Amino acid sequence: ICSDLQREFANNINEWSLQICEDGLVVRFQNESIFPPNDSEPSLEFQQILTSFYPRFMEIIWENSEDISELRIEGHTSSEGLPQQNLFQAYLHNTELSQDRSRNVMNFVLSLPSITTNNEYMTWSFNNATAHGLSSSELILAGNVEDRERSRRVEFRLATTAQENLAGLVEQLNAD
Repeated sequence: ICSDLQREFANNINEWSLQICEDGLVVRFQNESIFPPNDSEPSLEFQQILTSFYPRFMEIIWENSEDISELRIEGHTSSEGLPQQNLFQAYLHNTELSQDRSRNVMNFVLSLPSITTNNEYMTWSFNNATAHGLSSSELILAGNVEDRERSRRVEFRLATTAQENLAGLVEQLNAD
């Protein structure tokens, strides 16, 4: 799956600030312009990127759908909050912001005409796609210091059926 993703998006990596499979089965968008500051709506630039990215991404998912158990669209923030917020208030603010961002990205990509007109993609998505806001719980560090710009990101994380298949094999071996 990683090889397919890297091959498909090789020409877009620099242009879109993409990371593919550097931290598991994940496509990561890290770019200050994907959302306006403290806004949960994807920027027009990010909408254009998603319009090109997601149908191609979904085609790879569909080709490997028997091996993929979940698509998690994750929103991440830096630890910064609004001015005058303490750490707790900033975390709660960022939890809401990251959840809204991930949900809005999911809404946007599932509303693309090339997706809505494909019943197989929609059915798979309804059963397997989720949106998760992780606030600042998974910061990206540069040494021991938070890299605020890189911490603000959206990730498309795939979970595979490998663990389920392994559990089935173990159960079968124990039964024999």
